[in-house]
Amino acid sequence: RSGFFGTGSFNQSNFKGRNQTLSFQAQAGTREFLFDAGFSDPWIKGDPHHSSYSVNIFNRLTLPLVFDEGPIEVDLPNGDTPRVNRLGISGVFNRPFTTDLDNLRQAWTGSVGLRYQRITIRDSDLSVSPVDELGNPLSFSGSGTDDLFTVQLGLGRDLRDDPADPTKGHAVRFGVEQSAPIGSGNILMTRLRGSMSYFVPIKLTNFTKGPQALAFNVQAGTILGDLPPYEAFSLGGSSSIRGYGEGDVGSGRSFTQATAEYRFPLINFLGGVGA
Repeated sequence: RSGFFGTGSFNQSNFKGRNQTLSFQAQAGTREFLFDAGFSDPWIKGDPHHSSYSVNIFNRLTLPLVFDEGPIEVDLPNGDTPRVNRLGISGVFNRPFTTDLDNLRQAWTGSVGLRYQRITIRDSDLSVSPVDELGNPLSFSGSGTDDLFTVQLGLGRDLRDDPADPTKGHAVRFGVEQSAPIGSGNILMTRLRGSMSYFVPIKLTNFTKGPQALAFNVQAGTILGDLPPYEAFSLGGSSSIRGYGEGDVGSGRSFTQATAEYRFPLINFLGGVGA
């Protein structure tokens, strides 16, 4: 469906010897040109708070779960699944609320970000397709093209013993995303979201050596004001509700979910989860 194309990538993980990351990925073909260029600095020089920032310029094409999965799949008049093309630029600044480097990872951390996206709904030939097969608009403007400018604020803290494979502790995260009603669609949207995870070490099986834990997670979110279809929350999948495919549970303006899991090792390189 992409036609004839080629891909290339470049990554420098220690740019100028300061642990900065410079990356570029691109896919160019007869039908599309997709790219993602980014730069990140994990510690701004001279800042005692260990502040960091990252910037990205991108053009991404996806099959959103809101359209492609779930109880009801959305098709275009020609039978294609809608694709969402996002051309934009973003920047994020992060600051831990401490100057104690020994406790840096466990400190409360705040973030502020800006992002602009030019969003278009397209078919497999990358032609703009504003409505589905029933005539419902797939963009907020109704034309198949939206401008989405947002400001993001976040606050979080991670007290887990191991971010990659935790067995005890907890992590909490709150986020607010506010759009400005400018450009095509004049979208005025407020997205609120929060999550908390809690881990308890336990030992119930003896398949092999390794960490075992009970993992509890609660998440909730809502969107106030305007709701472009492609911005709805999707539920289902290993990072949401296990036992369902990605997005299979459904999508909507608001959600609340709670999960409880028992995580255990089976063999040296394979683990199991009971949910």
